[in-house]
Amino acid sequence: RKILKKLCNELSMEVIEHASDEELRKGGYLGPGRSAAAEVRLPTRSDRPDVVPQKDRQPHLMHASFFNRIRRGTATAFSLEFMSIIKELEAALQEQDPKFQSPLENISLKSWGEYCNKRKHLSELYQYLEHWYEALRILVISWEEHEDAALVFLRMIDCCNTSSMEINCWTHSVLTSVNEFFVSQPTSSDRFDNMYAVLIEKLESHECFRGIIFVKQRVITHVLQYAIAQHKVLSQKLNPCILYAVKSPATCTLRLNKTSCEESLQAFRSGKANLLITTNVAEEGIDIPAANCVIYFDAMNHAVSYVQGRGRARQAESSFVILQERNDRPATLLAHEEKEQHDIASSFIPSNDVVNTDALAVGQEARERNAQPLLQNFTKNNSLQKLQEYCQKTKAILTDTFVEKSLDKKHCVLTYQSQTTQLSAEGIGQNKKAAKRLASFELMKALNDKRKQSASTTTAGVATQTSVKDLNEYCQSTRATYNESFKENNNKKECVLEYESATIKLTGSGIGRNKKDAKRIAAAALLKKLLTSQSEQMGMDV
Repeated sequence: RKILKKLCNELSMEVIEHASDEELRKGGYLGPGRSAAAEVRLPTRSDRPDVVPQKDRQPHLMHASFFNRIRRGTATAFSLEFMSIIKELEAALQEQDPKFQSPLENISLKSWGEYCNKRKHLSELYQYLEHWYEALRILVISWEEHEDAALVFLRMIDCCNTSSMEINCWTHSVLTSVNEFFVSQPTSSDRFDNMYAVLIEKLESHECFRGIIFVKQRVITHVLQYAIAQHKVLSQKLNPCILYAVKSPATCTLRLNKTSCEESLQAFRSGKANLLITTNVAEEGIDIPAANCVIYFDAMNHAVSYVQGRGRARQAESSFVILQERNDRPATLLAHEEKEQHDIASSFIPSNDVVNTDALAVGQEARERNAQPLLQNFTKNNSLQKLQEYCQKTKAILTDTFVEKSLDKKHCVLTYQSQTTQLSAEGIGQNKKAAKRLASFELMKALNDKRKQSASTTTAGVATQTSVKDLNEYCQSTRATYNESFKENNNKKECVLEYESATIKLTGSGIGRNKKDAKRIAAAALLKKLLTSQSEQMGMDV
């Protein structure tokens, strides 16, 4: 509710539109609706006590966590064996190329494959090791849970076919170790078998099957497409296509481009492909035809995915299936969060919820104070760019209006509007661009004049009651600190505050009945000095 209040106030919203289930159905949504619970179809072996515990999964420590477990020998048996193979491959590559250095110390997991890909022209060993690094990345990102996906990935790339590997490139011991590794690994897994069973069941229950499978990683879209193509039954009934954002590739050798993404969407729209395997890029914002089966292969992290994913199952008698869930965020909790959000949104009336405008104004003043350096040293040529940067930092709205006042001139009015300020300026030029540039120059001058006036007014009367809070905000905006000290002074308390930044050092003192009063007075005195100093430093004319 607090976030809604703030949004409504900042965006001047008077009404929040909220569709009921009945309205959704009138609009063409035929799915099960908000009241329908997701089908939770977990694999037989869903709990893994040997992997990284949920409470210890901190994304920024992912790299360190994995390799610490490897060093201590507490990683899963699969992870330990997998790393031993990689060490053998690295040692063999080191013999071929003495300049090789293992990239595994780099905490950027995608850099491992990139390192080998850039050097693949030097030796075939680099290209082979690149695939093992990418499989290792799958393992690390999943906190050692998804060893099945890492194996399927290697089989998809044909890394298990030792007969195709160049004998001259690899020693006999390396070939033997790789072969023994793949022979010892299972050819199926509970997680993949569970997905196959659900797909077969849904194919039988829907006369014209149209499904979407959501995954977290781009590379897993390729893995599932390959796995389904290898399945005896599903390969005959499903024609899967894949989709994810093209900004970054799945791996250095697996990528989609804009054309292939458009072809996938077109194939799914036309019915040529009856299964779309995608990341959360397709949860919202992309025009995808209604599906009658939506499956989440990986565990969902929040209620947004729960709502958006189910919303893709818009056909009548649709299925919404979850194949994996987090222990701390089960489907029942996500459904409860969705209901809570629905109840809040449907009953929230902006006009009935009074926003603390004083608090918003304080925040706006802090943003504008922090953006003040942009109001210096601007010219007619760069004023528009500086103005846009200023608006971005202060979260203000900048609007332009063009009027033709003569046949050969353009007239532009620029308006700056924030929680605390509304200013306008005009510019006349030969064309819209020139007129807007001149208007931005005049508006920057007006903003700078207001800043000077505000600085002098504030300096004259800093509010003692809020001085400590204001000083803290000032220090936060200038990224500086202050130190405080107290002493006795005629049965009263005296406080001395010392402010220090990279460019200035000032002190302020105050005497009061107790420490709290003394600090308030000292903070007010220090703020006056700081604002005076700032006004003097920035008082030069443009």
